[in-house]
Amino acid sequence: AAYMNSFIKNPSKPQVELYNLVLLIYPNAILNFFETRVNRCIDIVIPEHMIAIEYDGSYWHQDKEADLKRQNILESLGWKFVRYMDYIPSKDKLYKDIENAKCKRDC
Repeated sequence: AAYMNSFIKNPSKPQVELYNLVLLIYPNAILNFFETRVNRCIDIVIPEHMIAIEYDGSYWHQDKEADLKRQNILESLGWKFVRYMDYIPSKDKLYKDIENAKCKRDC
């Protein structure tokens, strides 16, 4: 557990705000989920639907190519992504985005 926790960084305030919003819709969402198969951490996941939700602050996410490569690796394992760049969506927008991602996975 200590090894896995060494990969987990402290979440940003917007990431925590987004997580709290996700919890209103999916109470079993997980913050800073560590995907052991590829040693990658995902900001927020809804495990039963394999939905990955990322908050991308422009300061930390300047390397779009690296972010896309990481996303492609995780998508190859079945994760479907929802991303927000520098903003927290409304609850309704978040719900719609999650439903769209679920449909890509489950429909």
